[in-house]
Amino acid sequence: MPALIETENLGSAFSEPQTFGALPQWYYLGGRCYRCKHEGWLDRYELMRRHGKGCYIVRLSSKLKCLGCGNREYNTFIVGRMPR
Repeated sequence: MPALIETENLGSAFSEPQTFGALPQWYYLGGRCYRCKHEGWLDRYELMRRHGKGCYIVRLSSKLKCLGCGNREYNTFIVGRMPR
């Protein structure tokens, strides 16, 4: 993965809820664990294929599982912006 300029929570990066189809190409999609703060990056195109372009990303936050500690509660999506 290329170096990212910044990483932030999905909700604070955009003023309105994002769908997979509306997320700009230069953003990576990842998850952050509430408990241990572990961050992992996801294949956004595979998620879009499974759930559709019109699926709101935040609706899937309950399905996030931390690969570091196994936590499934209160995990959030994060976005990282690539240099353009």
